[in-house]
Amino acid sequence: KDDKGYISLKITTEHPWPMVSLVRLKGATPRDGTYFGPYTSATAARQMFDLIGTCFPLRQCSDEEFARRTRPCILYQIKRCCAPCVGLVSRDEYQGYVQSVIALLKGQSAAVLKFLTDEMNRASEALEFEKAGEFLERIKLLEGILEKQNVDATTDRDTDVWGMHREGSDVVVTKLLWRGSKLIGSHHFDFEKVGGESDELLESVLVQHYLSAATLSVIPSDILLSRDIPDPQALTDLIADQCKKKVDLIIPVRGEKKKLCQIAQLNAEATFKQRKDAAQIREKALIDMQEKLSLSRYPRVIDCFDNSHFGGTELVSSCVTYMDGAKYKPAWRKYRIRSVEKGDDYAMMKEVLERRYVKAKAENNLPDLIVIDGGKGHLRVAAEVLKKLDIVSCDLIAIAKEGGRHDKGQTRERIFKEGSSKPIVLDAHSSVLFLLQAIRDEAHRFVLAFQTARRKKASITSRLD
Repeated sequence: KDDKGYISLKITTEHPWPMVSLVRLKGATPRDGTYFGPYTSATAARQMFDLIGTCFPLRQCSDEEFARRTRPCILYQIKRCCAPCVGLVSRDEYQGYVQSVIALLKGQSAAVLKFLTDEMNRASEALEFEKAGEFLERIKLLEGILEKQNVDATTDRDTDVWGMHREGSDVVVTKLLWRGSKLIGSHHFDFEKVGGESDELLESVLVQHYLSAATLSVIPSDILLSRDIPDPQALTDLIADQCKKKVDLIIPVRGEKKKLCQIAQLNAEATFKQRKDAAQIREKALIDMQEKLSLSRYPRVIDCFDNSHFGGTELVSSCVTYMDGAKYKPAWRKYRIRSVEKGDDYAMMKEVLERRYVKAKAENNLPDLIVIDGGKGHLRVAAEVLKKLDIVSCDLIAIAKEGGRHDKGQTRERIFKEGSSKPIVLDAHSSVLFLLQAIRDEAHRFVLAFQTARRKKASITSRLD
């Protein structure tokens, strides 16, 4: 793996609307942009990349997709992109973001904070309070990271630092990993609808985390907690007994260790807010989906199917599942088609639906909505399968682009429902459409990746023979 090269951050400053990306360099640095790095730690590079994406809403799409787009993507809705592709930001404002990113990567943090503060004040004076609030969140997040950098060297022992943020029954617990006086990573643990006291929940998380097989081999010297737990000594003894190593569990009240805990606390709070905002956007999209598509059920669980074949061979299908508008990968499945010899898309769909839902019905594990990547014919086949299996509790739709293309933002999506002669055409900027496109495109990507892997395997086997 030594020939892979170190990771650098690249800004495509030669483009009118620059973007930031992670790249691996070998040899001399190219002249097709501005590069920062290389980073000897891939984790550090990715953390900086994520920080930039959170604080500065620069585009993240390729030049090709940027040129094609006619409407903003879902990143615009969750405030991670300012949609320069469709003219929703001025060139001057966008260049301000770019120059701030460059300043941040050069270590000029004071200039970056001044830019964000000036933009916040400007938005506030213009009575754009929502926009001003967004700048305030970015300032808080950046200040937390910068404070972390100021105290990086205060601990030379391997240390895990824990923070927690709770609102009602929803909780985010954050672990920051300091190794050799540097922050090398973070882990976040989400909990919904939990009861009990916060200190008891944190203690339970710590016990499960540190006694897992994956963690026992990397126990740190110090564990810092931002809040007390019921029995810290019992936890320390338990960890020491399991890993045969002395561990200091500390709940600091002042000094540099307290600062580390405050950073973990701020990190947990920022993560909670970011995920809550995204969850609220998804929930609203699902409510709108039920209304605009006249669904009989709230589509909490959605299955989406797509087929693929290569010249009539290597017939495969996929099913991706979304729960509460987010990917639920434990339920994702790939299928090799068994009963169809050539690329009959309808017969392939019939087989995969029967295989999926015979089992799901027996396990009482049916989705609320089934989405088929296809048109009226695919919808008819799917409806026949559900009728044959006596499944009446699932809503069923098919989604297709005009011409069957998968390029984003170029052709109108048509949504077909059983019993309706005309397709439903949603507004181009509809959050419902964004979500359905994301689900359908993920099923398409998943099945193509599976087919490509099978073709590669077949090619290698053929050469060996």
